Amino acid sequence: MAARSVSRDPGRVEVAIRREYGLLAPVYERVWARYLAASIVHTLDCLPLSAGDRILDVGCGTGLLLAGMRARQAELDLHGIELTPAMLRRADGRLGEAATLRIGSARDLPYPDAHFDIVTSTNMLHDIAHDHADVIGEWGRVLRPGGSIAVTDWDPGHRGTRIRARALSLIGRRPTLHTPEELSELLAEADVRVRGVRAYPAGTWGLWTVHGVRASSAAPDRPGETASA
Repeated sequence: MAARSVSRDPGRVEVAIRREYGLLAPVYERVWARYLAASIVHTLDCLPLSAGDRILDVGCGTGLLLAGMRARQAELDLHGIELTPAMLRRADGRLGEAATLRIGSARDLPYPDAHFDIVTSTNMLHDIAHDHADVIGEWGRVLRPGGSIAVTDWDPGHRGTRIRARALSLIGRRPTLHTPEELSELLAEADVRVRGVRAYPAGTWGLWTVHGVRASSAAPDRPGETASA
């Protein structure tokens, strides 16, 4: 069964993450270049981007994934939410008026139900100290019926990832890793049908991307739109 809770203090973890990534922000893309490139390409390849799609990237960091979406399809309504102000400032510098960006938590999204056509998250679920079932449920809440979700994170089946996770645990970070099967269970609880899983190397790391579609309902999110799985 998928892990449902994390024995860490969420408030303290968020403060620590803001501090760490606030310091890393100026060098983040250079230090993690290969890791970020693999994450973005594989996540983008799972997304059915269409003109006019309203998209949310949860934990958008410096805006690389949102910029990648825009490079593939210019006519998108892009949104990002990020915990660390220093990272978000870099995203804003990259995207400008092409995206609407907000400071906030991945667990408590300031958007209405069924608001987005696509929701994404890359390489941040492991750092969230809240109950992951609740977090994934929140992501599913803002996704319209028939909309797509893609989640990328660290693969605990990869030796390099396990070594790094153990090293982080020694300094008090204790990341919570899921197998793709465990993440699929959490998505199913959020009424998302998993459509595909891919695992791949990213430098000396191992990552996976799980993508799926929220189950359809009779009522479409937008006037004149018919939701479909």
